[in-house]
Amino acid sequence: MKRQSSRRHWKTFSDRQTWNHAPAIHVSLVEAFVIKLLLFCILLIVCWPVALLALVLYPFVWLVLLPFRLVGIVVHGAFELIAALFLLPARVLRAV
Repeated sequence: MKRQSSRRHWKTFSDRQTWNHAPAIHVSLVEAFVIKLLLFCILLIVCWPVALLALVLYPFVWLVLLPFRLVGIVVHGAFELIAALFLLPARVLRAV
């Protein structure tokens, strides 16, 4: 019988588990598009002025939120760099 390695596997910052213990639901791009289209059709039937207003305002809202998305990407990269720097000594010692 092989002996299990007692070395601990170091995870990167993005591999850590979140506090949300709900099961993950994976939806393909096509399924997500169909769900959004159905919700829009329901909104169009129930309250068509709001649906048309949402259709017109969506590109402007996307443009306003674009800088926040870019800042999020940069902050995520900075945290990945800090995590890699903290875990570097452990990786070096593990390789020895």
